[in-house]
Amino acid sequence: MGRKVFVTYKYSDNKVKPIAGDEDTTARTYVDRIQEIIGEGNHIFKGESEDESLEEFKESTVRGKLKDKIFDSSVTIIVISKGMKNHAKEESDQWIPWEVSYSLRKKSRKDKSSIENALVGVVIPDEKGSYGYFYRKSKKGKGRTIYTNKTFGIIQKNLFNCIDKDQENWKGQTIYKDADCSYIHCVRWDDFKKDMNTHIEKALQIRENIENYELVKQV
Repeated sequence: MGRKVFVTYKYSDNKVKPIAGDEDTTARTYVDRIQEIIGEGNHIFKGESEDESLEEFKESTVRGKLKDKIFDSSVTIIVISKGMKNHAKEESDQWIPWEVSYSLRKKSRKDKSSIENALVGVVIPDEKGSYGYFYRKSKKGKGRTIYTNKTFGIIQKNLFNCIDKDQENWKGQTIYKDADCSYIHCVRWDDFKKDMNTHIEKALQIRENIENYELVKQV
């Protein structure tokens, strides 16, 4: 079944692994690839297309157009990249936190309504080809360590936010045993591009059990 997919990302982030044949790879380059994959998977891309720049519009107009796109989608892909966050600006003044926040709201328009979107965090390798800025394979077992403090607060707070957590302490670190302990389903770019449908459906499955998560919807 095709899904309508919105993508939020930092357009100009160039702290990403170069894609062969593209001299000026940015997060937008990866979004172009995601758009292609979404089409191949019979899903509908609801994000901003390369030839549909909203830069010249007033902020209120941009927000209105983005609200329309998010309202008409059921899945939001968050492109997690090394330079996605501008540490010199308030998070409330940046687009990604706002788009994630709006994706998590229940919305009504006339005779239509929209529930919270499922969230997929697609982690892009950095300029050295590493995912280590966001997560690394854990020393214990087959798990992984996620550095939640490397990204926006609203993303941090919707990771490891399962209400009934199966966890233990190991050398001062909290180990979560439940594979679905986060509302945001995170996946490496290399794994996402191989099997996008599995990860989108996984996020939708998590949404079906949304009552099991303590969602944070405000920036």
